[in-house]
Amino acid sequence: MDIKGCVMDKEVLNMINKPFILAVNAISGGGKTTIVKELQRKLPKSKALFFDDRNYYSDSGIEDICKWIEEGADVNKFNLDLLAEDIEKLIKENLNYIIMDYPFGYRHKTISKYLDFSISIDTPLDIALARRIIRDYSTTSI
Repeated sequence: MDIKGCVMDKEVLNMINKPFILAVNAISGGGKTTIVKELQRKLPKSKALFFDDRNYYSDSGIEDICKWIEEGADVNKFNLDLLAEDIEKLIKENLNYIIMDYPFGYRHKTISKYLDFSISIDTPLDIALARRIIRDYSTTSI
């Protein structure tokens, strides 16, 4: 394709037409889902991916989270091929934005190549714990 004397190959055209991919990362209870839902509501032609919704964690190959942490918590030990497949599917849609509730930011080599921007929420631990208690136990009867 020739635009004003510039020859563009297929890869360049794909980059131009690609949706902006934003990851929101924080600790559990840190507000990722809340922020992503609000961004999706406000940004036109956007879709969201939520790390907890599609079993990305359970399909990750990490069977013992405590052992994983003791061994150094290398995020690249997570198999996130399913998440990458879902990102690829959304890239093919006519979207302006893909917003991800995703805990690892740029640290995971498989997913980082897709990200245009990553936001880290630095939630104080006491606030994150309170948010988790409210979220996880608000419908539980005592």
